[in-house]
Amino acid sequence: MKKILIGLLMIAGCASPGGLFGETVGEKFRKALANVDAVCRERKIGPYLDPNDPEYRRKSGLMNCEVLKIKPYDHAAVLATPEGKFAYSIQLPPPLDKPRVRRADYRSAEEYFEALCEREVIQVSLKGPAYVEGVAFMRAPLIPWRNSLSSYSEEFAIGSVPTNPEELLVRPNSPFVFVERMVRAEERKQFPIAKYLRFERSPTDTKKFLVQPIERISAKYGYVVRGTESFNDRESGIWGGEVLLVDLSTNDVVGIWRAFGRDAVDTSYTDQVRYWGQPCPGTGGRDYSHFLFNMLQAKERK
Repeated sequence: MKKILIGLLMIAGCASPGGLFGETVGEKFRKALANVDAVCRERKIGPYLDPNDPEYRRKSGLMNCEVLKIKPYDHAAVLATPEGKFAYSIQLPPPLDKPRVRRADYRSAEEYFEALCEREVIQVSLKGPAYVEGVAFMRAPLIPWRNSLSSYSEEFAIGSVPTNPEELLVRPNSPFVFVERMVRAEERKQFPIAKYLRFERSPTDTKKFLVQPIERISAKYGYVVRGTESFNDRESGIWGGEVLLVDLSTNDVVGIWRAFGRDAVDTSYTDQVRYWGQPCPGTGGRDYSHFLFNMLQAKERK
């Protein structure tokens, strides 16, 4: 197994805020990537690997330059997928459909971020808790071992958006019996026809799942993750995300979880991209499972 050496480091809650009048966070990300590119070119590794290099065999196992494969976030590409188009077609009810904080009203990115944390972070239920046995994840799960650069590359960088939602939501002592989600590309060989998979925790081994291919979602409620509207904030290193719980029979939103964070980048390293993610105070960068567990409670079994 190749050892990952790309040098990505994310430490939640330790970011220095950076200054409005210096380099933007976006500029620092691009500068850090350019530094890594120069080092990889000089050492002839990664995309510059030479088959005639006497050290080719050793260098081919290095992954220092894998970070160069990470591309800037492309919102148009997300909207080109059916699930991405669905996620951004969901309308929030008034007054939650309009932002209360606008960038133009604040002198610095730091002040703007503080205002977002104070006024835009929400966890709200639009109806009482529903009693169900499972939930559906309505976006394509991330690729396992996928590398990212937070606000530079991610649509949704808050807390944990797992590659396997079943691991997050159908863990031991979870209120959910099952989770349904889309089939990933690498799972097509095993499940060539199914569009979705249903996961239930094995009754004999809690570390394993019973996996059933299904043609359509059976869960009454599904959830989507999406970025907040102001994607231009990424240049300031600000990222935001929403989890929307939806009644799949009506596509009405019944619950909303929204959070923000801000990145800082250390450009003193020339051979790696080192950055920190700072969530809004009090949110702790937690994943969204607590929100879904509060919104959806297990049916009482007879």
